[in-house]
Amino acid sequence: MAKRAAGRKPEVSRGEILDAALGCFAARGYHETSMDDIASRAGLSKGAIYWHFAGKRELFLALVDRFSEHALGSLAAVADAPDWRAALRAIFANVRAQLDSGMQIFRLGLEYIALCARDEEIRVRAERAQGVWKAAVEKQIARGVAAGELREVDAGAVGQPRRADARANDAARSRPGAGLDCGGGDLLAGAARMKAFRIARIALAALSLAGGAPRAEEIDAHELVRRAEDALRGKSSAMKLRMTITTPRWTRELVIRSFDDQAGDRSFSRVLEPPKDKGTGFLRDHDAFWTWLPRVERAMRIPPSMMLQPWMGSDFTNDDLARESSLQKDYEPTALGEKEIGGVAALGILLLPKPEAPVVWARMELWVEKQRLAPLLFVYYDEPEPGKFEALRELRFSDVRIVDGRPLPHDWLMVPSDKPGHSTRVVLEEAAFDVKLDDEIFTQKHLRQSEAAR
Repeated sequence: MAKRAAGRKPEVSRGEILDAALGCFAARGYHETSMDDIASRAGLSKGAIYWHFAGKRELFLALVDRFSEHALGSLAAVADAPDWRAALRAIFANVRAQLDSGMQIFRLGLEYIALCARDEEIRVRAERAQGVWKAAVEKQIARGVAAGELREVDAGAVGQPRRADARANDAARSRPGAGLDCGGGDLLAGAARMKAFRIARIALAALSLAGGAPRAEEIDAHELVRRAEDALRGKSSAMKLRMTITTPRWTRELVIRSFDDQAGDRSFSRVLEPPKDKGTGFLRDHDAFWTWLPRVERAMRIPPSMMLQPWMGSDFTNDDLARESSLQKDYEPTALGEKEIGGVAALGILLLPKPEAPVVWARMELWVEKQRLAPLLFVYYDEPEPGKFEALRELRFSDVRIVDGRPLPHDWLMVPSDKPGHSTRVVLEEAAFDVKLDDEIFTQKHLRQSEAAR
């Protein structure tokens, strides 16, 4: 692995690299840009570039994620504006602001659209982003219809980039005075109307919003589960997290490095802090789960009967840490419908274990945000008597950010139902998905290397 450039803070260098990459991609295009070009423009060595990014493709996607995260924040800020006109006005103002910042963003968008046609992962990422913006526009159009200021139309159709101008015009003409004043007169009048919607349509495309991603309610339960698990795990992941365990009598904090190879059915975690627990390791290789205790220099195999036991005194279990269960492989999903959770529209899925599935829960409920399809809530159930289910705990997600093209919650709060005053919060400090993990990580030799806790 390349070393950091001397005297440069990693977060500063990363931003400089992204800024330099934007300039190179806009000037030369994706395929004609080399890592040497980016390093030269940033004034850094190639080693410093590779310290942060595995290659040009990862750098390009990180740049797109930076714009997507900014856009999500802008949408969240205006989603509940008192008036639907004000909300749409703010959305389009943000679009114009992006374009006004220069042609670099527009050219980046064109490069992104071209790559979507050839790269499946990039196409999926584009659909996710498009779905967020489309849902934001749909919501405000629907508010206008509910207020009687727009005639009833398919809000989803209006939200589509293609011919959005014509459909919105048609909706507004039947309600005098329903036009959207965008600062230069009635948006639905003459050249100003056409210009605003064309700017919006171009910007949507340039920011990877073009395409026909399905509405959340049109996605079946299996697809919702796939997206939720992909958001939390991917095919593989590497994370650094801070865990805070709270009880009525004490609070404890741990810092953990975690690796999950879902495709290879294995996982590894190492405690980095506090000093008294540093080096403690946990390895799962298929059905075998081991823990390493550095104080006594001993590895112990954890039997299946202990998978529901608390992990390190937290409200998470050994099974949670091992990630032995897979939502897609081990559970059969059924749609539960829609409801509001904490003021957020959510879609629910009931998860029942498949026959012979090696799982510890009698049933689960998964709730995802309707707008972003981000995981929102897990409810875990036991079955103390046949046909009688009891909720034992909830895992609540918040602080959603875009990471590698997926809506990833960075705050996870586990709350047991039968222990008042107890909770365990996990805050993600670092996360990377679909990365290549060294096979050496998932070995007994690595498990026993306490000095690996860095």
